[in-house]
Amino acid sequence: MDPIDAAQAREQDRRDAALHRFRDALAAALDGAATGICADCGDPIPPERLAAHPRAARCLGCQTAQERRAGR
Repeated sequence: MDPIDAAQAREQDRRDAALHRFRDALAAALDGAATGICADCGDPIPPERLAAHPRAARCLGCQTAQERRAGR
């Protein structure tokens, strides 16, 4: 492989790795992303709760009930 091809291959590997990291980060963010709607009751999650816990998936009442069920 000549030097130009080798450099292009390294650059492509670098881009592929960056894309893979981006996709992993995006998937992780979406997996825990808050929609603003409680996953349990379907009511809106108050903006104050989302400001304090941006990845909140439940309203405070449903989160409290979940923690009680889990024995926390």
